Amino acid sequence: EAIMVLDMCGSVEIAELYGDRHRSDLLKIMGEKVDEVINKNNKLFVTGTGDGFLITFDKTYEAMSSAVEILSHFQDYNNSVEDKCKINLRFNINYGEVQVVMRPVEDRNGLIVDATFRLDKARGKEKNKITITSRAKKVLAKESNHAFNIQSLGEVEFTGIEGKHEIFEVDWT
Repeated sequence: EAIMVLDMCGSVEIAELYGDRHRSDLLKIMGEKVDEVINKNNKLFVTGTGDGFLITFDKTYEAMSSAVEILSHFQDYNNSVEDKCKINLRFNINYGEVQVVMRPVEDRNGLIVDATFRLDKARGKEKNKITITSRAKKVLAKESNHAFNIQSLGEVEFTGIEGKHEIFEVDWT
């Protein structure tokens, strides 16, 4: 499965500055658009992560297309609202075998999922970025003729996961 982790940037700071209700309103706006896009792009699974989502797709191309469409939408949205209402996002995309668990509801876990979440720590807290693993990049090249502009960010270490892993940034603009 293609694993996509979507995170609202600065959600804690938003709550501290404007209150939990304001942050909840922004999360609702974000969630509505995310639902619309991922359903159109054949999502297999979705769960909330507090200020974002863990979403899986059959194909890496579906995850990438979703990320690009969502970021494009919020770029336009952000140009039309005041600063306190802006929604900035980060996407991490990986590909591999996940463990499907039922506890009391369906969930996804495993090393591939862990690595996808750890891309943020390896990458930093930049806004409105798509970061992918070398595995996702390789699978994406096989699935799609679309030429995404993908640049290496170098090799990084993920906390608790052995070895160095090359990560990439996708220029979605």
